[in-house]
Amino acid sequence: MKQKMIVVTGTDGSGKSTLINSMIHTGVEAHVISVWDAMDDNLFPSKSDVDQYLCRLTSNARLLFLAHALHHAMVKAQSSNKTLLFNGSYYKYFASELALGADYMLVNQLMALFPLPDLVIKLEVDYDTAFKRKQSLSSYECGLQAPSETSFREFQRMATKSWAHFDQSNWKVLDGLQSKEEILTQSLNIINSAL
Repeated sequence: MKQKMIVVTGTDGSGKSTLINSMIHTGVEAHVISVWDAMDDNLFPSKSDVDQYLCRLTSNARLLFLAHALHHAMVKAQSSNKTLLFNGSYYKYFASELALGADYMLVNQLMALFPLPDLVIKLEVDYDTAFKRKQSLSSYECGLQAPSETSFREFQRMATKSWAHFDQSNWKVLDGLQSKEEILTQSLNIINSAL
């Protein structure tokens, strides 16, 4: 039987990790996958080192690096017999890279490497809320600029426009301004009815 794939995605600060953690603590049987899974090999001593590395790459090189990391994390997780639960998936990173000037054709070619998920839940929030939720900012989240409220908001505004590149017709879009409990309940209902 084909392994089920669920994606929880959205912009930086939309509540992806919070929702996924709540789902797991509620008893959802899933193997969580994120881009950070590929960093387990100690290639980078810290997330700050990854951030610095990403800022040194060109758009297409960074796109290839992130696609490789996501694909590697997915392949590692396929040995699990649980549902695969993606934090962000390629949507979040490819939208950011399109905003940073990555080649559209290369994005499309890389998207073809990933199987279509069975379900995509997208959380949407305004930039003020997203910024307030962030405990710290990376340069990557700020469009490769020095982390600040202004650079974060400006880049997130640019990146949001790039989400139009994806076919979202079957996605379930949730208002990320709702309480954690409301978002969790809606997500669980969506998963139970879709899968």
